[in-house]
Amino acid sequence: MNVLVQPKRVAQILAVAATSLALISIAGQFAKYFLGKGRLWGLTGLFNVDYENNIPTLFAAFILFLASILLFLVASAKRRQNDRFTNHWRVLSILFLYLSLDELLSIHETINKNSGENLQSWQSGPWDILNSVLISIFVLAYINFFYVFL
Repeated sequence: MNVLVQPKRVAQILAVAATSLALISIAGQFAKYFLGKGRLWGLTGLFNVDYENNIPTLFAAFILFLASILLFLVASAKRRQNDRFTNHWRVLSILFLYLSLDELLSIHETINKNSGENLQSWQSGPWDILNSVLISIFVLAYINFFYVFL
């Protein structure tokens, strides 16, 4: 199965969507802080890029899910070519699928919140510490993979 992806067109669509969401969020903040319209029929929170579980969060989750699908397609193509980095592409696809679910479901925020620790915003929770270790392992496992693209 061949899938034709036009990267320039996809980038244009995503750029317009991201810019639109940012501008709507800015407009909501302007209405809240300068016009005294705090909620604006609930739209301020619904489009605030600094909040979770709203339209920008859904958009971010969609982009990560789209990246997962594209990485899966790359992995499939690399498998047919017997590429030595096929599994790297597969793992990236799974990683981005997880990131999409985490963004959508706020998994790591929930784990940090339920850890029983009263953390300030600048402090690291258990999830952040675990991620630091996992990222270090990931970088070490992918050094040769990254080197190919330099």
